[in-house]
Amino acid sequence: SIYDFIDNHFHRTVRSVINKVYSSGEMGSFEMKIIPMGEEQEKWYDTQLAPIHSNQNVTSITLIATDITERKKTEDMLRASEIKYRAIFENTTNGIAVFQAVNDGQDFIITDFNETAEQVDKVKKDAIIGKSVLEVFPIFQETGLYDALKRVWFTSVPELHPVSFFRDNRAEVWRKDYIYKLDTGEIVDIYTDETETVNLEKTMMEIVQNERQRIGHNLHDGLGQNLTGIAY
Repeated sequence: SIYDFIDNHFHRTVRSVINKVYSSGEMGSFEMKIIPMGEEQEKWYDTQLAPIHSNQNVTSITLIATDITERKKTEDMLRASEIKYRAIFENTTNGIAVFQAVNDGQDFIITDFNETAEQVDKVKKDAIIGKSVLEVFPIFQETGLYDALKRVWFTSVPELHPVSFFRDNRAEVWRKDYIYKLDTGEIVDIYTDETETVNLEKTMMEIVQNERQRIGHNLHDGLGQNLTGIAY
């Protein structure tokens, strides 16, 4: 059972999401901590669940798990120390952007930007430091990320922003963002490039859809043959 490998604290959440996917027929997701077989170190996974339908009912679920252990370690290090450790900041595979609120949280100035963020967003740090996030990334308003920055700044409550499609004149990327506030008042956005995962999910859904169509055609052909036999 999947529950044999998941930390007990996550059993209720996992069970709730699985039940919701079965009842609603819609995709679901959760983050979980597990200890893989044959390993001693725990790992974190972001898990996407896609329902597989048959006769309008969900008969099974496809699960895609992405290792986010490094992202979790980065979050813990930054949160525990409230210091932007330069070595981690520059070498992590997660994009990290740091913002300073201005005008009572109505705008945010980019104060730091790591190398991975440069690669994901196809922009150089030197060209954007000190500029408004709305000037550099107007797409933030369309995706809801700008509102998330404001909420986190006002409430100090971290938010996990769902996978969203970002497209501007520099890059096209699916990304997931985790946003939280430091004691210094700065807002940290740690994000991952989810493009490969989203494309994989699309491919799997196409495979599932094609399989459903194949089964439907086979049932139709078989029924037609049976009716023909009855007619004779």
